[in-house]
Amino acid sequence: MKMPRQRRSAPGPAPEGMVPMHQRDYTSRPAASSNPVATAASTPRFAGGTAQPNTPSPLSGPKVTEDHRTARPTRNPLSRAEDGGGDRRGADRAADELVANQSQNGAASSSKPAALGPGAKQPTFPALFAAAWAAQGGELPACDPDLGVGPCELCGYHGIRVAWRPKSNWTAYDTHAYPGEGAVCLGCALLLDGGPEVNERGRARRWTLYTLATDGDSQCGWALKDDKPRIARWIEDGWSVSVADGGKKHVAYMAPVAVPGRVVCAIDGEPVDVARDDWQHLRAVVNDAYAAGVPKRSLEVGRLAHADIRRLGLTRAREVETELAPWRGTSVLRLGVWLATREEADS
Repeated sequence: MKMPRQRRSAPGPAPEGMVPMHQRDYTSRPAASSNPVATAASTPRFAGGTAQPNTPSPLSGPKVTEDHRTARPTRNPLSRAEDGGGDRRGADRAADELVANQSQNGAASSSKPAALGPGAKQPTFPALFAAAWAAQGGELPACDPDLGVGPCELCGYHGIRVAWRPKSNWTAYDTHAYPGEGAVCLGCALLLDGGPEVNERGRARRWTLYTLATDGDSQCGWALKDDKPRIARWIEDGWSVSVADGGKKHVAYMAPVAVPGRVVCAIDGEPVDVARDDWQHLRAVVNDAYAAGVPKRSLEVGRLAHADIRRLGLTRAREVETELAPWRGTSVLRLGVWLATREEADS
């Protein structure tokens, strides 16, 4: 049975202060401040009860996790300001003036590399290496007096500088500490030109072919990639080390400075930061598996192939994979596997 349609009643009067829907004007948009959602989305965060619209968000910088084993920064750590983002040149103008005053008054700090001039910031790897190079009798490039004291475009060290422009094949602009500065410190200038040794033809081997190391004081060293036991000793001794595997690009300016009690270095510009005990344990696991015949490609990915499982036995293979699992995909495991040699594994 079909029910009869009920007629809609006329709308009653709208409550006081409310405009009926059929009488509202939808052609004009309300002000942004009248929309609480839009206001919350557009209003900057508050710090100490005061709005700071020019303060960069902490999310604007490179992502860093709390676990040092999974933190994989892709930029030079000095390429962002200490407060989380933005160009540091304006923020560091006062620091530059302070350095210039120190230079004029001869008040250079004894904790900075004297050969590179006074520095307002913590010395970088190139600065420390060049200071040790000069202490061992090496020659440093001549500085440009017209540039004065300032930041290095590549590593960020504040000191006397040399004019520099990247070549046409340079692509690592995102790793510069001060993009467009047009000058580099004496340490970076040293490592960008020539090399420490000559080849059979009498030509200098480029610095990019060498792993570089310094104790942060008066000693420095360099080694080709086939001298891995020597490189491993530098790391074990707590030196600042820039490991060169590729050998084609300049990566030393991205290497961090050593930290007491930790293994802090870099491989091809990728930072390595791990507790010393964890590093020694990982090295022992990698060396034992490598001595047993497990290839480096399996160790670096942290997963063993069927042939590796047969070689080690099921129980031991599971133990190795469990030990390597926390380090999969990290520069820590990459460096540990890269350093493994048959001679060291056998010993």
